[in-house]
Amino acid sequence: MGHDIYFPFFDGLFYRLNIRPVFSKKKLDDIKNRKWVSCPHFINHYSILGLLINFQEGAEAIRLLKLNKFYFSGWIYDRSIEIFLKRIKQRVAGYILQHNIFPVLDICCGTGKQCHLIRIHNQNTINIIGLDSDLKMMNYASLKYPYISFICADAANIPIKIAYFKGIVISYSLHDKPPELRTKMLDEAKRLLGPDGKIILIDFEQPWNRVSQVGRFFTYLIERTAGGEHFRNGEQFLKQGGLQAFIKQNGLVEIERHNIGIGNSSIVVAKFA
Repeated sequence: MGHDIYFPFFDGLFYRLNIRPVFSKKKLDDIKNRKWVSCPHFINHYSILGLLINFQEGAEAIRLLKLNKFYFSGWIYDRSIEIFLKRIKQRVAGYILQHNIFPVLDICCGTGKQCHLIRIHNQNTINIIGLDSDLKMMNYASLKYPYISFICADAANIPIKIAYFKGIVISYSLHDKPPELRTKMLDEAKRLLGPDGKIILIDFEQPWNRVSQVGRFFTYLIERTAGGEHFRNGEQFLKQGGLQAFIKQNGLVEIERHNIGIGNSSIVVAKFA
C-alpha cells in the first residue's frame, strides 16, 4: 500500500510524493490508527519528516485536514495554563540549548508552545518536531507555528523508526497517563534517542517544603478540575513518589535537577543507563 506525504509550502501549496489521487475528509473516529503529519520545511530540497518517518503498513501521512485556525480547547489552554507554564518552558528551552541536544522531539506537545520557545532560544532552528495524539490540537499548533513540524500520532507508537534525536522532552504528560502508558512512552523515547541522547522530564513531585506544599494545593485544584481518569492517574502518580520515583523505577540517570516549589514540580535532565 502506498503512502501519501503532503508538504505545506508557499502559503498552502501542497506537493505530493506519489501518485494516488485520493484525498477526502474523514471523521475523527476513522483516524484512530492512522498517522498524520504537517511538514512545513524543506531542507536542501528534502522535508525533515520525509527523511525521518518510515510509516507502518496501512498508515497514511497526509496534511492536516481542517484549515480553521480556531480550536476552542487550544485557545483556552493558551490563555490559562500556558500563562503559568511559560517561564518553566523557557527554562526547558534554555537547558536544551545548554546541552546542545538537537534535533529534539517534544512528546505530547499540546499547543506547540514549547517547540516555539525552543526554536526562538536557538536562533530559529528547524530541528524540532512536536508530537501529540489530538488531531485538532495538532492542526491548531501547526497553523499557529507554521515553521515547526508536527506529527499527530500515539506517543506509545511513534511512526519514526530510527534513533535520530539527541533530545526528547516530555512535559507534564506522565502524571495523567495510566502506569502502563507511561512506561510505553518512555520505551519509545529510549528507542528514538541516539547515542549520548538526553531526555528532559517535567512533572509533579511529592511536596518537599512549605512552598511546594502551597504549590501542591494549587495544582490539586487545577487537576481536580480536569477530573476523571486524568485526576485519578495524577493522584496515583504522586502516591507512588512523583517524578523522582518514576525516574528511579525506570532506570534513568539524573544529570541535573531543578525543583520548582510553587509548581510542586521538577525539571530533570536525564539519560538512559
